Amino acid sequence: MAAGRLDFRFSGMSPTVFEVAVRDPYNQIQVYGPGNRTELHKLCREVKASFRALLLIDLSGEKPISKANLEASYDKVRGPVGGSGRSAVRVIYIHPKLAYDFLWRPWM
Repeated sequence: MAAGRLDFRFSGMSPTVFEVAVRDPYNQIQVYGPGNRTELHKLCREVKASFRALLLIDLSGEKPISKANLEASYDKVRGPVGGSGRSAVRVIYIHPKLAYDFLWRPWM
């Protein structure tokens, strides 16, 4: 996907936008917060969207990442500087044995 472009947008009066990150056996850190800073910033700037989500798919074959550990890595990511209007992003983690979600707020 080109830089600056969203992975998925379902258009309409209140669009829904998604970014996707995959943890595979070769990219173990792909789903942690600092590695997804750019994606979070793109999503939080979509203030007209009714739903913004970062979908994390874990296909690594490893044990699932605990919600506490993953959420702590996203707490380290700050929102973008400048401009106006920021919206929260729902982070959704999916592993064959575990699934959960939490809200990332760019102003925290």
